[in-house]
Amino acid sequence: MQIMQEMTFAEFSRDANRIYKKNCAVYYKLASHYGFTETMFDILYFVRENEDCGTQAQLCNNLYLRKQTVNSALKKLEKEGYIYLAKDGENQKNKTIHFTEKGEELVRNTVDHVFEVEKKAFERLTAEEKERVLYYGLKQIQVLEEVTNEFLQDK
Repeated sequence: MQIMQEMTFAEFSRDANRIYKKNCAVYYKLASHYGFTETMFDILYFVRENEDCGTQAQLCNNLYLRKQTVNSALKKLEKEGYIYLAKDGENQKNKTIHFTEKGEELVRNTVDHVFEVEKKAFERLTAEEKERVLYYGLKQIQVLEEVTNEFLQDK
């Protein structure tokens, strides 16, 4: 393995941000291809990935989206007949998100295709590359979150 020259903060920041933006651009391209906003696509993706169930709070926490943004997208998806909301047991405020028959057909023809694209990309990586992508991506965000929390506590 070749030892890299120490990079500057400016180089690291530029490259890390470029990678993040490129990742966002790929998913934006996929969402746009199917006629969705990024938020609508992210919701459909999350609900499909989590087997047709989840709450608005789970969406907000897992997708790092504001409650109002998620609520607006859910209302639009519900109005278009792709999802329905059901009361979540004892807590009447929480509603779980489920696909209608029309929604099931939609995700089979959209989100499931994206899963296949992701799977093909995954299969092109070696076991070591997969491990490194996850390890270093998580490491970088953990350190950034730590320093952000320290910064906010000092203010």
